[in-house]
Amino acid sequence: MYHIRQLRAAAAESGFELCGATPALATPEEGIYKGWVAEGYAGEMRYLTDHRAEVRANPRRLLASARTIVCVGKVYNSAGPEGVPISRYAWGRDYHDVMRAGLIRLVERMRQEAGEFDSRICVDTAPLLERSYALYTRVERLDEMVARAAH
Repeated sequence: MYHIRQLRAAAAESGFELCGATPALATPEEGIYKGWVAEGYAGEMRYLTDHRAEVRANPRRLLASARTIVCVGKVYNSAGPEGVPISRYAWGRDYHDVMRAGLIRLVERMRQEAGEFDSRICVDTAPLLERSYALYTRVERLDEMVARAAH
């Protein structure tokens, strides 16, 4: 069994300031999401309403063997261009690449310590209700606290 303290230490060594885990179960927010789509808020964004919509609320539809979802976060509090209204995460390298590289390191480290397991790395592109899972892992709340402390 891989303990949460081990996970957080491995995540920190992989470049993440925030880390949490939650069971890979269907999320109750599926009904809210479906209502949001039914109200037309998805607009022309077909990727929100096509076959992927049925995958979003249950991670086992994405990876059948999933038992745990690990959510990580980075604090983007680096120096950037003065007077330019650009989000902090956009000042440097594409965050998709940064996050994916760190997640690859994290999975490798976990496999060294816990043995082989199935995994799927998702950085904003998989059909999951990722903010819901981040909330269950408390990563989203931690992110808010860190953001407030940084200001």
